[in-house]
Parts: sequence; structure tokens; C-alpha cells
Amino acid sequence: MGSSRHRSRDPAGALPPVYWLGGRRFTHGEWEAICDGCGLCCYEKVREHGRVVATGTPCRFLADDRSCRVYGERFEACGECVKVTPEVVRQGEVLPDECPYVLLWREIEDQEADGALGRRRGRRRP
Repeated sequence: MGSSRHRSRDPAGALPPVYWLGGRRFTHGEWEAICDGCGLCCYEKVREHGRVVATGTPCRFLADDRSCRVYGERFEACGECVKVTPEVVRQGEVLPDECPYVLLWREIEDQEADGALGRRRGRRRP
């Protein structure tokens, strides 16, 4: 049986997806749990001063409680809905800066930068 890390060994998609962000592995459930349900990704976005900012215009499927009324079929129902993947998070073009995925990515980048700086100076991190 194929490994969930290598999707090509699972052409039918029977195994749960695994997500990688900055060398960290997330199961599908772990990846989904990062979302805090704020719904900001479901608003139209603009770029202001180099930041992605949600406007006041929500997707037509966003309910008052900020849940998606068509979550299971959101990609078919709304052509503008983007699946949140590590690639989307790293691109920094779709999710607002307050998004938990974006905040996690920045934390990982900072940790990696701190580790690289320590290695260049010949120090080991505690």
C-alpha cells in the first residue's frame, strides 16, 4: 500500500492528504484545525501597503456565523473559492495577514531564520 506522503502511489485518493509547511508535517485534520473559523478568507481582498486585507464584502455563501453554507461543495459552488494549501499560504496573495495559517507560516519562517543565523555564527540552539 502507498505512503500518504507520496500521493502518486495513491492515484484513487483513498489515503488522507498530508500537508507540509516549512518542514512541518500536518495531517488533514491537523491542517483543518489551524483554521479558527474567522471567515476572513471568505471576503473579497485587496492589497494595501504590501498587505492582503479583507474588505467588507463577503462571499455570498458566508453565513452570519461566518461558516460556509456550502462548505462541502464550495469549490464547485464558488469559482473564486481557493483551497488553503501550504502553497497558497506561502504565496501570501490570498489570505489576510491575521489568518492563523499566515501567522503560523511567519512563525515557522522566523524560527528557520533564527536557526540559520545561529548556525552561521557557529552556535547551537538550545
